[in-house]
Amino acid sequence: GLNLALVTDRPVATFFLPPTRFWELMVGALLAWLTLYADGGPVPWLRKRLSAHSGLHQHVTDGFAWLGLLMLASALWLIDKSDPFPGWRALLPTLGTFALLAAGSEAWVNRQLLSQPILRFYGAISYPLYLWHWPLLSFPIVLGIPLTSELRVLILVTSVVLAALTRELIEKPVRRGFGGARFTWALFATLAVLGACGWVVKCTDGLLNTYPPSVREMAAAEFDADFPGYRIDQCFLRTEQGPEAFPDHCIDRSVPSRPLMFLWGDSHAAALYSGLQGESERQPEGRRFRLAQFTAAACPPLMPAPPHSARQCERTNQAALERITAERPTTVILAGNWSKYGTDAESLRGVAVSLRQTVAQLKSMGVDRVVVFGNLPTWQIAQPRVLLGQWNRSHAIPEYTDDHLDPASVATNQAIQSAMAGTGAVFISPIEKLCNTSGCLASTQHNGVFHPTSFDESHLTVQGSQALIERSGSALWR
Repeated sequence: GLNLALVTDRPVATFFLPPTRFWELMVGALLAWLTLYADGGPVPWLRKRLSAHSGLHQHVTDGFAWLGLLMLASALWLIDKSDPFPGWRALLPTLGTFALLAAGSEAWVNRQLLSQPILRFYGAISYPLYLWHWPLLSFPIVLGIPLTSELRVLILVTSVVLAALTRELIEKPVRRGFGGARFTWALFATLAVLGACGWVVKCTDGLLNTYPPSVREMAAAEFDADFPGYRIDQCFLRTEQGPEAFPDHCIDRSVPSRPLMFLWGDSHAAALYSGLQGESERQPEGRRFRLAQFTAAACPPLMPAPPHSARQCERTNQAALERITAERPTTVILAGNWSKYGTDAESLRGVAVSLRQTVAQLKSMGVDRVVVFGNLPTWQIAQPRVLLGQWNRSHAIPEYTDDHLDPASVATNQAIQSAMAGTGAVFISPIEKLCNTSGCLASTQHNGVFHPTSFDESHLTVQGSQALIERSGSALWR
């Protein structure tokens, strides 16, 4: 219940916290209980209740195994990184594993396929491998080291070696009762010390206190997962939310006489809201405008929605078009994380064609001014980590940098700019506005405190949004 209730709004907590995942462990516990107390498990129980002369009786064991294998294969095929997980999707791998284990060693799949030495080896070290690979993959990110393909392979090989050693030197001795009660108490004391260390790290903000006050905002930025300024869960929807979740206040109706500017797109569009709102407030009364924000995660303003977009994207975009028809804004701003939907030539052509169609449709609806933002500067690792890496090396935070700047974002921006030629839309290049020969704007400073311009690889902070909108002013209001 908690898993289904929280997976959309709190995906990280739902993934990591035990209360939303214990049911998966209970499925395994149920199988163990059935094996001990219910005729040896579900397969023997079912076989006893089927006629010995029926075809089903002969194939129950293999049927369970093939069903389990099919469910695991379906999970690999159907679940991708844009899907909230665990949620109901976790039923596929969990029940698939249940069925395979319940089939036992007599099933052909288990006897012939899963009994291969290499598979048995990885099965035996699977839990220590799970424990080792995550911190080893995380440490380079924490230290600002790019996770290249070569480094990933090295880490995975190291994880396998450490997992095998853990099984031989720790798991097996513990199972054999090595050291008796004294060894058990030593393990308990070790866990208690590690728990106390974790508590101290949490209470002191961990590594943040190792940085001077002027840099701590930079160090903490990446962990601000709610993206302040985006109006998440309100006018910036999560991937599983449909357009009915938009509240009425996504359209500012405070001063109806002011012109309406309609912001439409994905998270990169939502990032512009705080900058646009601040810019409106700085304008003299005669030039102020109202804002409407209809943005959704992984949902670019393209019809039809491209591959890798959210499942609700088609409906969300249709709702945005209906609102535009009803509200008749003077300006519609289109923005998206364009490189997310493909960086190869064919994918970019598809995005370009769809974007041109969107602009043409808006023009046919009577929208006077369509503004298209190109691709934001994107880093290969989280931008705050780029800056912290430079701080650790030189004790200086640069304003501009090209360190770990992803060239694909520059190429995508150029492709979008070319696509907008001749459409009548105003194109604003974030690369042009935020970058120079030294690189792209990565930090701002206010009252002696450094602020990154992105929370992660590409999503603008409030300071980054304000910088981009301030530098785009002449194109936006002209």
